[in-house]
Amino acid sequence: MKPTLSERFLNFPGRSAFEKIIKLAVIWIFPWFFLRHAFTADIMQDNEYISNHASVLVYCQTIAAYYLTSYYIFPNFLYKKKFVVVALFVILLLNVAHWMNYYEIKYLATLSDGNLKVKPSYLQKAWRDYYEPYGLLGVFKSSEVAYLTFVWSYFVVSILLFIKLIKDILGFRTGGLKLERDKLKLENDKLQLEKDNLNLEIQRFQLQSENLTLELGFLKSQINPHFLFNILNSLYLRTVDLNGEASDIVLKLSDLMRYSLYSVKEDKVYLQNELSYIQNYLDLENYRRSKELAGISMTVSGNIQNKKIAPLLLISFVENAFKHSLDQSAKESFIQITADIELGTLNFIVENSFDKLRKNSEKQPIDENTEGIGLSNTRKRLNLLYPGLHTLTIDQTQHIYKITLNIELDPI
Repeated sequence: MKPTLSERFLNFPGRSAFEKIIKLAVIWIFPWFFLRHAFTADIMQDNEYISNHASVLVYCQTIAAYYLTSYYIFPNFLYKKKFVVVALFVILLLNVAHWMNYYEIKYLATLSDGNLKVKPSYLQKAWRDYYEPYGLLGVFKSSEVAYLTFVWSYFVVSILLFIKLIKDILGFRTGGLKLERDKLKLENDKLQLEKDNLNLEIQRFQLQSENLTLELGFLKSQINPHFLFNILNSLYLRTVDLNGEASDIVLKLSDLMRYSLYSVKEDKVYLQNELSYIQNYLDLENYRRSKELAGISMTVSGNIQNKKIAPLLLISFVENAFKHSLDQSAKESFIQITADIELGTLNFIVENSFDKLRKNSEKQPIDENTEGIGLSNTRKRLNLLYPGLHTLTIDQTQHIYKITLNIELDPI
């Protein structure tokens, strides 16, 4: 939106329009003193009334010509190289000034102190020799009249306009340099943003590579899984009629190994299968460590149907709980696991007993910087597979170690 004429008129720095008006008034005092005391009075050398009257006229002409030219003709025509229009405006302004001077001098000549017949004054000479003979179209009839009109009406304003022109040219160049500088800054910001995006892509590829390396290493660690399953099936058949508990353990171990071996081939698995895997793991650990742990439990609530999750993502938290709970006595140790589904979000909590004093005495603090490779790899997988879709917090007191994972799951 273009500034209004008043805004252009008050185009000076200041806190308010009033301050701008005061500054303008102070600035325009100097041209007035020059016109009144050093220009018109020195040229005409006439009575006080004539000097004041002529000075006011020239002063008004100067202000009007300055603002019309500098804030309208310069930006709209001169700077756009419309020189013919500029020339027409100059001729028009010169002629308008001649008309004003014609009637002004005609009026003031009768009030002059000079004697037209004996010793005419400057004003009377101007009227007798130039204005009266050539009339209202004098600037077109005589070059002397045109020159006299320019000197009388536009001498001061031409100096001010020249200063304004130089200022605008320097401002244009400075503005151009500033525009180039801003453009370079935008280019640098763009390059920096592209660099940051490239770094993020590199980190993402590194995480993917690490995840693939982990999965490949896990797959390479499989030693003839069919052989192992055949052995377990043979053990199950031999124990099913002899010892129900032993056959149940063999069956759970077989399910555990089958899930571990084949679930990693899928990007996502059913949540109920993942939780069943954890339950089998807990049952086997409960059988193996019944004398070391007082209680092992897992509670599942909410609708776990039609939900999928990355395979083997939760087991490291459970393994971590067993590792730290074994430092407690059997009466004090416990592991409690809670899996709750609410509005498509899994709230998975693993809470276990913990002896902070003992850990500190053994110089084995538990924090994010010293956590095991299992938790570290799980963090990387979460950042890779669920960026912005999960929160993982670890709370530690003197006797309790708690891991809370909130993750938005994918529906089937």
